Order: sequence, then structure tokens, then C-alpha cells
Amino acid sequence: LGVKLRHIEDINNERKKIAGKYLNGIENKFIDLPEIQENAIHIWHQFVIRTNYRHELKAFLSEKEICTDIHYPIPPHLSKAYRYLGYKVGDFPIAEQFSNRVLSLPIYNGMSLEEINYIIDQINIFRPEIRVKLRNLKEKDSERMLSWINDNEVADQLNFTKRKTSLTDATKFIQKFSKQNIEHDNTLHFACVDLDDEYLGTISLKKI
Repeated sequence: LGVKLRHIEDINNERKKIAGKYLNGIENKFIDLPEIQENAIHIWHQFVIRTNYRHELKAFLSEKEICTDIHYPIPPHLSKAYRYLGYKVGDFPIAEQFSNRVLSLPIYNGMSLEEINYIIDQINIFRPEIRVKLRNLKEKDSERMLSWINDNEVADQLNFTKRKTSLTDATKFIQKFSKQNIEHDNTLHFACVDLDDEYLGTISLKKI
């Protein structure tokens, strides 16, 4: 430590350069990058991103031999150290939201440009296994019509991949609750929204 302190400025500047490459290179709509407040200086002890797909991203990067960490998985008010204060889930929603979304990327002195670019490239190609929620356009009680559909045929139409549930199973599920809504051409029409209820498009499923 004594030796490092004599080179602290160089060490900090190197970490700033690495963080700068991350900030300028990472472009993925599923990831929120850290921001620096005006008139503030950051020495990047950690480089922490935020995503609603932390588990998927962490596993994806692990497969690419990129180690990540979670600082910190438990917000302070829910930790054992502060249990005596009696706080519960929901008392500090912002802290809880951050603890569920944060993920620390590798940042350390001595990282090569090749390593940094590799991490950036892998993060940029990451796509979560987005589940598509179907709502029958003719069903008044939409909550009865919720289903998760994951299939290549639908994926091609909505530009998604890596689906889990077959189109046949999803169609059978839909028919089970929607026989009265089958169109004259034996086609069911559904609006699709993602996990955040953002509209993705409309698909039509033909009756089996």
C-alpha cells in the first residue's frame, strides 16, 4: 500500500481512462450506465451498471469468462447489522431498487485495451430472453388472457430470439380461454407487450 500511494495519481488516472472507455463504448438499451454529477470527480473504485436483467447478464458474461460482482446485494436497512432499527422491505424503495439492479464490471489497474474492448463488445451484444406477454385484443378481462409465449416464429416477427415455450403450447393455452373470440378466419389476434408493458406489436395465431 505504501508503494501504491506514491503512484496514486497514475493509478487513479488509469482507472478513469478505463471507465471512460466503458462510458463511451457501452451501448445497450437494457443497461444504465453510471453518471458523474456536475463538478464532481470520480476515481472509479468500482464501475457499477444497472439493469433489470442482472441475473441474465451476469450469467451471460460468465459464459464469456468475464467476472462480475454485486456491490451490494442487500441494502443497508435490510441487513442484519441494522435489523434492530425495524426497517422492512419498502421503507427505502430507491435503495432496494438499486440493490436489485446493480452489477459491477471488471475495472482494475493493468487492464489491457484488448480486455476492455472485449468486455464492451460482449455487453453490447447481450440480449435478455425477453418474454412476450400476449393480450387478446377482443378480451375485455385482459388479466385472464395473460400468457408467456416464446417461439422462433413469433421471435422472427418481433425480432426476438431464445424463446422457451412452444407456439403450439401457447396457442393451446389461448384457445382454452378464448374459444369465443376466434375470428371467422380461424385466427386469433393478440397485442404483445414486454415485461415493462411496453407495446411491441401485434401477432396473429392461427387455430390448430
